[in-house]
Amino acid sequence: MIANWHKAYSNIKPLEIDSTSSQYYVYIRKNIELIETESETGKEQIYQYDELILPKEVYPVYEKEIENEGRISDLEEAIVEIFGGGM
Repeated sequence: MIANWHKAYSNIKPLEIDSTSSQYYVYIRKNIELIETESETGKEQIYQYDELILPKEVYPVYEKEIENEGRISDLEEAIVEIFGGGM
């Protein structure tokens, strides 16, 4: 699955995973940070983050994929520790 992340902004801090605000989509957010911007009315603080929007029926597949990536990463770390740790 290829994830198409995009930059998004909000005046309120977004949830990392939002599956309730839409009937059809799940919003996944990462790298959430509060930034200060200049506008015509002066300085304001907004949240900037990376967002992925997935149809609800696809989200379970995405979760499994992320889970598997974590397992692969754990296995790779174990292999390095076992075979390359003492070098």
